Parts: sequence; structure tokens; C-alpha cells
Amino acid sequence: MRDEETFGIPTMLELILSRTLVKPLFSLLLGIGATIGVACLLMVLSLFQNYYLSTEKVFMGIHPHIEIYKEDMQLTESEAIVRQLQQTYPVIDMIAPAIYKKVKVELAEVEVKKASCVLKAGKSPALCRNLVDKILSEDTVVSREGFNIFKRETKEVFLKGISVYDNRTVMQLTKIITGVINFNRLKQNTNANNYPIPWGFFMEMPPKSVLEDYLLNVPQVGSQQHLFRLIGALEMGRKKGQEPLLIMSLENAQTVLNLPGRANTIEIRIKEPYQSDQVAKQLQETLGHQFTVHNWTEREQASFTFLRMTKIMAFAILFSISIVAAISVYSTLLLAVMQNQKKISILKALGIKNRNIYLVFITHALTIGVMGIIAGSLLGYVGSEWLVAHFADSLQKVGLDNPHTEITLIDLLLTTGITLLLFLLTAIIPAYKAVTIDPVENL
Repeated sequence: MRDEETFGIPTMLELILSRTLVKPLFSLLLGIGATIGVACLLMVLSLFQNYYLSTEKVFMGIHPHIEIYKEDMQLTESEAIVRQLQQTYPVIDMIAPAIYKKVKVELAEVEVKKASCVLKAGKSPALCRNLVDKILSEDTVVSREGFNIFKRETKEVFLKGISVYDNRTVMQLTKIITGVINFNRLKQNTNANNYPIPWGFFMEMPPKSVLEDYLLNVPQVGSQQHLFRLIGALEMGRKKGQEPLLIMSLENAQTVLNLPGRANTIEIRIKEPYQSDQVAKQLQETLGHQFTVHNWTEREQASFTFLRMTKIMAFAILFSISIVAAISVYSTLLLAVMQNQKKISILKALGIKNRNIYLVFITHALTIGVMGIIAGSLLGYVGSEWLVAHFADSLQKVGLDNPHTEITLIDLLLTTGITLLLFLLTAIIPAYKAVTIDPVENL
């Protein structure tokens, strides 16, 4: 009977102490504070994850995973290296030669016009007249092509001449191209009837609703103009460089740049993109210092660092809401201890143990924290869905492509773990104050 009583008394005392600490209404208000903190944090983390994925998509679209560079490389040499690396590195998914050049180009937006005239027998071609109703058998009908030029500009571009195999490219251009995606069109210079057609190219610019023709010339290599057709716009989001990106086939780039049979880059796509740094180092050792090897994470290291730092700063700022809620719990528990010293002294005199006092305080604080985490997670998910539904256009303007709720397991575990740890710490000092109360002095 004595054992049952001693077992029952601490349970009753713990219940009395728990009710003495904080009124249910205060606990509810403190839980609401924790809920708001967790919800805001998850909503912002979801937006940052969206921005990170959108930015990563652009990075993978404008860079191959690995680039091997050597100025003025013979195409046959690059093809031999391609075969060697394909046999040596099974991690390589696709590899091909290319040309990368920063050049100044003259671009003229044009409309191709066709006209016909009648050349009378024995007359100079300069006297070719407009078509008339009556054409004699000795007359000749002459057809000519010309251009209406709407806009002409000279600008620096980053020109990439890339290889296309079975409608595939090493760079994941499908991630950043708007419009019809047909990479084979880059190589196509004639139609099904073997009639010449404009060369195809992609260029960084706002999305266009119609295909347009351009006359392109690189002044530094000559004055010859080439007729191109824009077959897709590159949508770069916030990743806009000083030189717009212009992409065409390797063969056409060799012609435009007057580099027949040349290449200066080997593009590589690997099966695991985030292993590119390790693979790039191995390739550098294999090829020697006459080649320069870069990887896509190295190219965008500054951008990735900025994204990580911004996310950490946002996390710290928004987590201050949870900190305020935790401080409120700490202050409330500490004030409850100071106001109820006599009640706690009576409970200690009746036999409540120190570890049970700690347990009551910790349970109370963690209950508020868990309540805030559960409600905050639900509210954060609903809030993220609401933001995406009502502000999708605005989010796209700031660089979030196809925004959607994106709460990662790591972010959720990090938020949950830090919140619980924070509320656990808020209970320790008030519990210690309660434990150190001397019943003799207060009774």
C-alpha cells in the first residue's frame, strides 16, 4: 500500500504543478505565436526552394556539366578526344565538340520579299519591267529575292556553335527554350525539296510569338552576311549576362566565324551533375595542362553562394518570430515560478521530485512547440499554395519559373528540430528556478 501511495502522490503533484504554471488561454496564445513563426518560415523556404530550382534549371540550360577548352583545336583532334573519353569514363552521358566565342555581330531583322519581272528579248536586265498581262514567248520572267530591313543593331554576343545528334544536345537547352524545340533544325539548310532555307538559331531575348529572319554578320572576320531564322528564344530569367547568348550549329558557327574544321570546346554531360567537380579534376589530370577544364558549379559558384547566404539570412530573420514566441514561453514560465513559490514549496514538501519538476516544465514547453509546429506546417503549406495561386505572375517576374509549393524534407526537419530545441531551452531555466526553491524559507 505504501508503494502505491508514493507512486500516486507524485502523479497528483505533477498535475497540480502543471495547472499552476500557465493558464490554458496563455498556452493557446503562445502556441499561436509559434504557429505563425513556423508557417512564415516554411512559406519563405518554399519560395526560396522554387527560386533555387528555377535558377539551377537556367544554369544547366546555359552550361554543359563540364567544358574542356583549348584555343584553335582541330575538329579531328577534338573528335579523337571525344572517343577517348567516352571509352575511359562511363559516367559520361553525352560528349561533343563545340565552338564558344565572344564576338561582336551585326544583326538585322528582315522580311524576305520575292518579286518577278518581265525581261524583253534583247533588253538590258536593268530594264526588267513589272509583270504585265501579255507575255510574249520570247520574253523571260525573272524572279528575284530581296529584304525589307526593320531593325539593325551591333552588339556583343556569346556565340555557341554546338553539335546536334538525333535531336539531342549536350546542354539541356530544353529547360530554357520557348517555342518549338527542334534541334535538328539548327543543322538544316535545305527543305524537303532541296530548296535553300535560312539557317536556324536560338537567341536570348523575350519570347516571340512568330519566327523571324535575321541577317547576321561578324565584322571582325569579314563582311559576308548570312540569313538566319530565329527558331526559339532563350528565356534566361534573372540570369542575364552582359553578352546575350546566341546558339547555332557547329557547322554554321564555323562558317560564320571563318573557322573551317575548327573547334575550341568539348562539351560533356554526365549522369550525376553534382559530381561534375570531381569528374572535372580527373579529366584535367588525364588531358594535361594544355587543356582547361571547367564545370558548371564552378562557373556559377558566386550565384550559388549568394543563394545560400540569402536563404540563411532569410531563415535567421524569420526564425526571430519563433524566438519571440520562445522568449514569451520562457518569460511566462519564469513569472509563474516567481508568483507561485509558496505553492511549489508545498508541492516539494509533499514529496514531488526535482526530476519530475523538470519533466513538467519541459513537457509544457514542448507541448506548445509541437502544437505550433503542427499547426504552422499546415498553415505554411496552405499559405504557400495561396501565394502560388494568387501571385503566380508576380513570382514569375522575379525569376520563379513555374512556381509551386516546394517544401523539402530537409527544410521541414531543420525547422522542426530547431523549434523544438529552442522551446526545450526555454523550459530549463524556469525549471531550475523551481527546483532551487527552498520549502523551509517559503513556508
